[in-house]
Amino acid sequence: MIENNTIHHLYKTVNGAPLVRPAWYFDVNKQGCGLCDVATHLIDNAQWMLYGDLAIDFDNEVELLDAELRTTGVPADKFELITKVKAFPPEFADRVKDNVLQVACNGTLTARYRDVTVRVGAQWNLEAPPGGGDMHNQIARGTVSDLFVEQGPQTGFKALVYVKPRTMKPEALQPIIARRLEQLGYADARVEIAAGRCLVTPPSSMVDGHEFHFALVRDDFLQMLATGMEPEGLRSQLASKYKLMGMARDFALRK
Repeated sequence: MIENNTIHHLYKTVNGAPLVRPAWYFDVNKQGCGLCDVATHLIDNAQWMLYGDLAIDFDNEVELLDAELRTTGVPADKFELITKVKAFPPEFADRVKDNVLQVACNGTLTARYRDVTVRVGAQWNLEAPPGGGDMHNQIARGTVSDLFVEQGPQTGFKALVYVKPRTMKPEALQPIIARRLEQLGYADARVEIAAGRCLVTPPSSMVDGHEFHFALVRDDFLQMLATGMEPEGLRSQLASKYKLMGMARDFALRK
């Protein structure tokens, strides 16, 4: 089973300055609802873990099990603070009650890829608590160990990777992980025992920040555009992701 959950904030500070969002950002018909926005990255991650570069046969390998949408209330004063727009646009009228805009920006979907259950969830809170920030938590449950990615107050909002063995002690698993990392070319990574789990710390050269990845994705796209070639399976994985999100949205709206 793979579980992948993120928490974001509508009002946030980026590079020391409040992030200003356009008014249409709060229109789920333009920005995307909670099942068709951040979920795209969470599904990408799950599919990559399960398939790598291989193709996905959506009709025979993927099944939607459940989906739901939830709202976050945005008061008028916070809307103005975030967008610099003094009033809710008229087209938002059907989603405003008691001067609070209800934005369906939160969503959870559960699907089955072959025999593996995948659950992804995106939550947008109005504002981060003091000293807080975005959070990402992931669990991939295997047959002999479980992989955890944890980011939140307990980690100082820094993403940490743990492996918890099921069939052996962490002291026995530690050298196995270290050898495998060395074989993959990550000899500088550290593997330490922490609270009954193996904490895997990548080399500092690999910790380049979230924003840096946007440039990497751009470069990959431009390379594919220039050569007319794409990784094997990419087209089917994109189609699978968007089919699943569309089905999840329809499913949730029918509830």
